[in-house]
Amino acid sequence: MKKALILFVACTLFLGGLSLFAADKDQKISKDAEKIMKEADKAFKAKEFDKALELFKQVTTMEPNYASAWYDVAVVCQNQGKLAEAAESAEKAFQLKPDNPKFKEILVKDLDYLGKKAFQDKEAEKAYGYMKRLLAVPGMETENPGFYLSALYIAGVSAVQLEKAPEAVEIFKTFLGVSKDPQFNALAEFFVGHSLFLELEKEVKPMKDEIQKMGDERNAKAADPTIKQAQKDTLLADYDKKISGVKAKMGETAKAKGEIVTYLEKSLSVKADNEDAFVDLGNYYYYANDLDKSIETYNKLIAAFPQSGNLSSYKSFVDSLTKEKSGK
Repeated sequence: MKKALILFVACTLFLGGLSLFAADKDQKISKDAEKIMKEADKAFKAKEFDKALELFKQVTTMEPNYASAWYDVAVVCQNQGKLAEAAESAEKAFQLKPDNPKFKEILVKDLDYLGKKAFQDKEAEKAYGYMKRLLAVPGMETENPGFYLSALYIAGVSAVQLEKAPEAVEIFKTFLGVSKDPQFNALAEFFVGHSLFLELEKEVKPMKDEIQKMGDERNAKAADPTIKQAQKDTLLADYDKKISGVKAKMGETAKAKGEIVTYLEKSLSVKADNEDAFVDLGNYYYYANDLDKSIETYNKLIAAFPQSGNLSSYKSFVDSLTKEKSGK
């Protein structure tokens, strides 16, 4: 998984090489602003970037709808290595003139670099934000398919890391609709299944807690020597009925999320080395009250990952499921 991820996040810093945008004849600005633009252009050509930036920013204050000035601010910032500020200015230029390809090009490249760099630096919130902004640029899928796919993938993984499960599901389903790579698709299918499973866990947690509480109370009653056997039998039968009712409700909730199985099994059919996918699948079957499938999945997990640090926990869980199945 790590190797596949690196392919999508490799990024190159592309400072320099961009020229200022020629004065836009379609947009008229004041003579004072024109004068400052000429001074800024002269400073930029002399590589006096601080001075050029200050002057171009003056023009954006004087003429906030002058797209060329915003673009030039982006170019100067890029030459100074201020990529975040460059992206903001390029975004402003593109919003003002969305039909200008140069404005779109600098915006796309800046956001792509920033998103990948943040992801490499394990700054999920920033990576997610940059890639969502990149995905919002019109025409990305057809004009920049490589950037589009990597933006989807990184935004999706970042959403998972940020525990934004619904967003992750939506992003990765979009990814699966356009990606042709079986290995990346297997990862995307896992992330969809995993995110759906996390949402299921939120739904069933109150039921799990209720089952645990009633089970503890039942065991306490069963061990209480002061309760007469006839009364105890009635109490225990009542607890068993209530616990079965909650388990049935939990099973219905899980079965309504059956696409979890579809995505996890499809992922495992290509990438059988995904330990987390086996765990999610085994736990799903437990919530769905399919103990046979849960035991089968965990046994496959144990066989596939004999060196896992969680091996003893997996075996213990299988033992508990086997006892539950036998009614002990």
